[in-house]
Amino acid sequence: SQPSPILEGFRVAPDGALLVLFEEEEGQVNFAQLREDSARLGTEVLGELISRPKNIIHATVGRVLLPACTLATPPEAVASVVRRWSEALGSGVWPVRRDVSEAAEPVPLPALGTRLSIDQVTLYRETGWWLSDFTSTEIPVGEVEAR
Repeated sequence: SQPSPILEGFRVAPDGALLVLFEEEEGQVNFAQLREDSARLGTEVLGELISRPKNIIHATVGRVLLPACTLATPPEAVASVVRRWSEALGSGVWPVRRDVSEAAEPVPLPALGTRLSIDQVTLYRETGWWLSDFTSTEIPVGEVEAR
């Protein structure tokens, strides 16, 4: 059977990664087992894996990049943007643009509480910067558990 985690929220990690967080209900299919099976299978299919697995169920969906920043940009300015995003996402709303009034109605994050069905694991090996070149293998969940 397939794990079916619930979308819990969004966060910005200290390294600037924009994460979507999921929660597993007690008594549901064990996501940790799927992660272990996927890591083992990934090593078999792609060779040694160099990812840094975390104990949270998450997907990295972006990275905070500040193209207007230069080496001369004060670190406090960069930290301010990341903090604003992190606080908003932690409160369940999209961050308000700086050019929008503070009195603007907050926009709730979409799909919080939605249960997802995981039916496939895709393993990526990045061979070029920012997935400009990569190899991938798609494996149905049932096959991950069986291998």
